Amino acid sequence: MVAGTGEAPSGIVAYESDLLPEEYRGDLLVTSWGDHRIERYRLRRQGASFRGEMIPLVVGGENFRPVGITLGPDGSVFFSDWVDKSYELHGKGRIWRLSSAVNDPSPRPADDGTAIRSKDRMLREATARKLVTGPVDGRRILRRELIGTSESRIRALALNALANSRITNARDRAFVWDAIKDDPSVEIRAMAIASAQNLGVDLEKVFATNPEPPVYAEALRTATGKEHVARLVNELGNADPFVRQAAWCGLARSGIVDFQYPIQDLKNPDQRAGIALLWRHSQDRRVASRIPQLLKDSDPSVRFIAVEWIAENKLVEYTPDIKAMLGQGASTRLLFAACLAALERLEGTVRKATDEIKAEDYVARILADESSAPAVRRQALRALRPTHPQLTLEFLRKLSTDPDAGIRLEAIRTLRDSPHPERSQALLQLAMAAQFSEQERAEAVMGLDPSDEASRNKLIDLAVEGPVSVAKEALRSLSGQSLTDEQVAKLDTVATERDEAWQDLANRLKGKPNSKVLESNKLYNWLDRLAGPADAQVGERVFFHPRGVGCFRCHEMNGRGGNTGPDLSTIGTTTTRERLVDSILQPSREVAPHFVAQTIVTVDGRTVNALLVSQDVDGTLRYVDSSGYELALKPQDIVERVQSGKSIMPDGLAGTMTLQEFRDLLAYLQQPKP
Repeated sequence: MVAGTGEAPSGIVAYESDLLPEEYRGDLLVTSWGDHRIERYRLRRQGASFRGEMIPLVVGGENFRPVGITLGPDGSVFFSDWVDKSYELHGKGRIWRLSSAVNDPSPRPADDGTAIRSKDRMLREATARKLVTGPVDGRRILRRELIGTSESRIRALALNALANSRITNARDRAFVWDAIKDDPSVEIRAMAIASAQNLGVDLEKVFATNPEPPVYAEALRTATGKEHVARLVNELGNADPFVRQAAWCGLARSGIVDFQYPIQDLKNPDQRAGIALLWRHSQDRRVASRIPQLLKDSDPSVRFIAVEWIAENKLVEYTPDIKAMLGQGASTRLLFAACLAALERLEGTVRKATDEIKAEDYVARILADESSAPAVRRQALRALRPTHPQLTLEFLRKLSTDPDAGIRLEAIRTLRDSPHPERSQALLQLAMAAQFSEQERAEAVMGLDPSDEASRNKLIDLAVEGPVSVAKEALRSLSGQSLTDEQVAKLDTVATERDEAWQDLANRLKGKPNSKVLESNKLYNWLDRLAGPADAQVGERVFFHPRGVGCFRCHEMNGRGGNTGPDLSTIGTTTTRERLVDSILQPSREVAPHFVAQTIVTVDGRTVNALLVSQDVDGTLRYVDSSGYELALKPQDIVERVQSGKSIMPDGLAGTMTLQEFRDLLAYLQQPKP
């Protein structure tokens, strides 16, 4: 039985029995703990690997939590059910059996020649093992099945049994070679190659036939001779990632690419990255002499491998090179972060909330150096704490007028988060300045404090007279504020000139219900309503807006935001739109144990719902609530604390957004991130 823990999936098994209908044969069955179902994946060839089409097989309710899964001797499917969403032992588990009312297992065969074709998978496998270790007639039966049956699974079983028996005779060797050449199944031809590593198979003959990707990839994986070096290195640049991986395995197993290999002659960066990985994992210490060359490579993925190599092995002699890269060529966010992490490791610094980080000193110098590439300076600004001494109000003002638009945006965003008392005035000036782009002005508007009367009046002016993006952001910034009759009238004078999204924001501000927001939390209703055009750029401002839904208080996105909840930087590639919508509608339906909030009652009568994030040496418990507020409590200050069973993410978030805000937020979460 395959089993596991976590949100999902937990268990997986390939169905190779006959009890269920034939269409299930070869499919993967997967238990999905968090989605309350057993999933069936139909596999279809795609290059050297497969793609899967997911079809729900068994769907249950809230208390259906499948975990482990296995097949019975008769082909039925057994799976365990954890029942409860808690990870703690509770004694409520169940075992289910999935069978067929149509197909019955065949009677037990009387002889081995028939048993090898049994519908009972376990009997077939046991018979194959028996035949290969028994008298000579057993091998004859296996050879007969290898060439005589139309069932690919039986041919595969016979081939595997022969190959694993250490073939020593020419007849068996010939049968394997015939399988490589002539079997109609690409899977079996690939298996035959994998099984024939010690049989002296001429791989050049295999390559010359230009076989399908699965066969070709398996041949690459077994090609360990020096005569194959050129082919293997060339295939490191193959468009199919599984062919690339097979070529890398062939090179790694052979050890034939040593530290002297002329990597500089390779034009394809994937090839250079593949060789760099071989060197990094080599036992030959001489390969480290090639690190300086890798650090200067034109491709960031190759430089990334070199930086990781240096950090893992604490090669402190390359510290100056890492510092230089930060200022000269760490042009991607991932490489920039890797350089910072490497410096912390090389210099023995430990990241703490209260400590100055040495690496920040280099970042600050990069930011101040106007000769550094704009992309690098943008990364540097994002990496620095808003409270860093170098980020003075004057310096941020200067950056907000930088020739590079990306630097200007990052400066405005940093200014919003800075502790400078005069930041509001600086942001107001930026918001009102017509020479700046709509996006820059809108970002500045987000930092204005509507509780200040002067700022509130300017926000009303911008909502009425500003460009579309700025006007909408002004309305969003006014959320929760009480308007005078005069201000309401001012908004009404331009309402007909503005689009529907602006009107929805204005209606929310004026306390009018938004008829387009659904009361129901039914997922299918929301998915229908959320279809339509959306703007990811606006969605980013919804995510980070201090008077909006407040996602940023708990979640990080591309280096900005809190760390109380999961980092959402890659959620667009790991989670479906349906799952995203459902998690916003019902945040407490599925919560990982380490994100379950506690309900705390204090000695002074307060009741708090917050997430425990750390515990100090003296026993002080540190909590964070849904607004990002940090709470430190001594054990003696707590009367009671229990698991609330709920997420710290509040319910009803959908009702705080207009329909268009919801659409825009989803577009931002789902877009590919740099």
